[in-house]
Amino acid sequence: MTRWIGMLMLILLLCLAPISTGYAQDPVVVDIFNDALYGGLAGLMVGAAFLAFTSEADEHLHYLTRGMGVGVLAGAAYGVYTARQAYALIPPPVLAIEGTQVQWNFPVLQVRISRSPLTAGTAQATYYAPLLRVHY
Repeated sequence: MTRWIGMLMLILLLCLAPISTGYAQDPVVVDIFNDALYGGLAGLMVGAAFLAFTSEADEHLHYLTRGMGVGVLAGAAYGVYTARQAYALIPPPVLAIEGTQVQWNFPVLQVRISRSPLTAGTAQATYYAPLLRVHY
């Protein structure tokens, strides 16, 4: 019983822990991590649901860990899938070198609008155009 209470306290602590925001980080990695975190929580709930419908629940606590493990893996896979879909929307650079082939493209100006909580929600527009991509 003490193991059960300790596990519930750890889960509650992890759920209520504040997640801080880093401002110089790749948003793709953050999205993958968030998807894995939410997938783990969903898997934990599925494992708890299976545990609720079994007799002698003390002998089947591994349902929680297996559910969380499967949820983390499924969430991370979903995050990687959505990141690859977002990466496919990036326009080609002006100059692309792939092996011995050189490809020139028309420059496409991109606009990225972001809101920062540090500036009281004001929007900041960033203009950029990818210039060079080299694949070895």
